[in-house]
Amino acid sequence: MYHKILPIWILSFVPIFLWGQSISIRVVAKESGEPMYHAHARNHRTQEGQTADTEGRISLVGRPGDTITISYVGYRDSLLTLSEGQSSYTVALAVQAMDEVVIFAEDPFNRRAAEGRQNVSMEFIEALPSFNGDPDIMKSITFLPGVSAGKDGYAHMFVRGGDQDENLILLDGAPLYNVNHFAGLVSMFHSDMIRSVDFYKGYWPSRYGGRLSSVMDIHSKSGNYKEHKFSADLSPISTKAHLSGPLWKDKVSYMIGGRRTFMDLLFLRHRVNQIKKGDREGNSPLFTFYDVNGKVTARIGNNQQLSFSAFRGSDKLFLIENESGYISDDEYNILNQTYALNYVWHRDETTAVRGHLSSSSYRHFFEDLGKSGLPNNMDNQKGEEVEYRHTGNTIRTLKAMIHGDKKIDDLWEINFGVDHETIRYDLYLDRTSGLAVNGNYTPRNSTDLKGNRQPAYVSSIFTDAVYHVNGRLRIKAGIRLPRYQYDDYINWMYEPKALVSYDLTPNTTLNAAYNLQRQYSHLLSYTESEGYFREFYTTSDRLTPPSRSHQWAMGAFHHFRDRNSWLSEANVSLEVFYKHQSLLNRFQPGIDPDVSVVQYDEHLLRNGTSNTYGMEFLMQKTAGKFHGSLSYTWAHSKSQFEGLNHGRSFNADFDYRNSVNILLIYKFRKGYQLSAQWDYRSGRPFTLSNSLSTRDEIISGRYPMVKSINNSRLPAYHRLDLSLDREWFTKKRGNKQWFGISFYNVCNHVNPFYAYPENGRLTVKGFIPIIPGFHYGFEL
Repeated sequence: MYHKILPIWILSFVPIFLWGQSISIRVVAKESGEPMYHAHARNHRTQEGQTADTEGRISLVGRPGDTITISYVGYRDSLLTLSEGQSSYTVALAVQAMDEVVIFAEDPFNRRAAEGRQNVSMEFIEALPSFNGDPDIMKSITFLPGVSAGKDGYAHMFVRGGDQDENLILLDGAPLYNVNHFAGLVSMFHSDMIRSVDFYKGYWPSRYGGRLSSVMDIHSKSGNYKEHKFSADLSPISTKAHLSGPLWKDKVSYMIGGRRTFMDLLFLRHRVNQIKKGDREGNSPLFTFYDVNGKVTARIGNNQQLSFSAFRGSDKLFLIENESGYISDDEYNILNQTYALNYVWHRDETTAVRGHLSSSSYRHFFEDLGKSGLPNNMDNQKGEEVEYRHTGNTIRTLKAMIHGDKKIDDLWEINFGVDHETIRYDLYLDRTSGLAVNGNYTPRNSTDLKGNRQPAYVSSIFTDAVYHVNGRLRIKAGIRLPRYQYDDYINWMYEPKALVSYDLTPNTTLNAAYNLQRQYSHLLSYTESEGYFREFYTTSDRLTPPSRSHQWAMGAFHHFRDRNSWLSEANVSLEVFYKHQSLLNRFQPGIDPDVSVVQYDEHLLRNGTSNTYGMEFLMQKTAGKFHGSLSYTWAHSKSQFEGLNHGRSFNADFDYRNSVNILLIYKFRKGYQLSAQWDYRSGRPFTLSNSLSTRDEIISGRYPMVKSINNSRLPAYHRLDLSLDREWFTKKRGNKQWFGISFYNVCNHVNPFYAYPENGRLTVKGFIPIIPGFHYGFEL
């Protein structure tokens, strides 16, 4: 089937390269020459507006004499007058002075949000209160309605009732999986290396596939094309730095950056070594993480660009215990690594072709080395009991994509492409116990299991089209046709989508959207008795087909443009949605979770369904010295599996019902900024025993009885974060410096991590209290 469709499909797009004319504007930063992604251009005559792509290019319909305004967050606006016979322009924007009006969003909110995309600028992310003064991309997204951060200690997202594995996270086009640092308090993304974030939760372009709930497309910065720049930021928890500059002025740039925590070196390493040697009793956790980013970007003439980027992030958590001579050494490790090659060719003012090639690898493992020995002053010939346990999951992907876009006058916009992805998932367990005497080890019990999976292959063709019916009505439709293959199992799928948007007024837009998505990776997760959250992944096969999600949504979006009103540049939106998911899977580990993961076929509930519906409200003020936002979500999500809860539906694990996020940012004097963010969520469901069993002749004790799943709720979650920051420039050299203090969970409210019944009462446990921090940074 594919070999018949593909040639016809490709040839059908050949004629569009020959049609239409447009104006091309490339927007760059004056000081560095970097492309200005999401810069905005508006034609005063037609009132048409467009935003720049990743290379800073804007395609806009115009004629000689038209005046175009080009703007970008934190930069001075620029006016451009179109000339006769010229169709390509380059505009360099200069940075605004700090004491001028601050704008956190530039292009019209009502048009952009109504088309499904939420672009979150780094200027906005850096203004949010953050743990340790380090802006966190993952947590910043949770200010949007419909997005929840889950429980304390994890940086996962839960979007419109979807589970944590249902979000596609891309870094320069390469997929990432677990993006936690520091037990979830920090994500793996170095904010100084990131240019912008595009987030989709309802309707997204067909080039994104393989997930059910959302897409987060993260774009890294290009280096400085003009001069070398260095910046660093220091705090008690970690330090970060990045270096940028030209390899060939105005042609080739580089950027490299990294972060590392040194808490382990300063405070914990000596104590841990003493416990390991048996010199002291007690226990000590040890956290360590680092990440490294690098990117080289080359401009090939005026219409081509090639970039290579690399990322490596590692997170380790150790727990060392010595209790009466019994030494336990646990290590939990997460590793992400990506390489991405991206190419873009702007054939003319209306046509662009892009190529992408990437590899991505993910590894997580848990290693437990337990030893019980006799004190040193006793007979050591008796040896010591040694226990060893090593479990984990690895994922390796190779991805290739070619896609393009074409603008046909002012009526049609078409995107199209093909991609292929090879995915390999492996699960493993190595566990043994035995006796060690004078360096000789004799095993007693040993388990060595490997769930090596065959590679899975996904090939897709996709296309999207936007038709401007008139100046107010736009119809956007797309389809993705993936072919999934695992061993001898082949599944041909289709993913159609459609969106209609209508401008009720120039500042008010209505929309209605439908989206069908498929997912061929599956999560196997559980929480150990030690509190470690374990997550493993595997692929679809004949027994476990790809999951499916239908989503319908409607919304109204308004943008206030009155410069004289206190609501200047304010945004308001109201959306309702319904999502039906099917062919879902739920992992239920047995008595031995380690073995259950590798032999998951016997512990996987299949063919589950989930239904979620809700309402989302957002109000933002995005310009001036005072910025604020209020988001509220009401949603209800229920799941159902035939072999669980007697086949009856039950509240989904992260059915929060009510979520509120309030953000306040105030800029005062020169370079000062005060930020506050309050996050509230009603209690999430959990399973609580209803009664105790009766005694009988066989069972002497009483054990808890559970009659229904998720039959109770934890107390509500709420957290207030504060930060005060100041920026200034040195008098002699004009170098930028900054200093900030922050308070994470300033009310010291210990939010629930888990709960259990004790003596007839519910005992709630949490572990993150108030965490003060400060940081100092400079730029050279």
